[in-house]
Amino acid sequence: MHSVAYLGDIFREIGYHPIRYFGDLDPPGFRIPRLASAKAVGLGFPIVESNTWSYRRLLELGREMAEPQTESIDYAAQDLEWLKGLAPEVTALFAVLRTATWDPGDIVNS
Repeated sequence: MHSVAYLGDIFREIGYHPIRYFGDLDPPGFRIPRLASAKAVGLGFPIVESNTWSYRRLLELGREMAEPQTESIDYAAQDLEWLKGLAPEVTALFAVLRTATWDPGDIVNS
């Protein structure tokens, strides 16, 4: 989160631009931008928005490579809110990955 403070330096060079984030498709990967966005807004910068195009591609292309998890995937609903329209799809992915009988078609067909 310390890097958010450097946005002022960047914006002085290039002007204000939207801040888009793309990271890991896991709970910490969603918590990071939520917390960074709160810090950015607190410093007077724009909110951190999700790079939904990249997340959508990851969901489309990564399904075949996803591996089922035997342990629970714990996440906070507020961490997924910033994904906007993709939140239900990610929630469904986490649910499927938690099942012992995993079928990649479950995600595609839901």
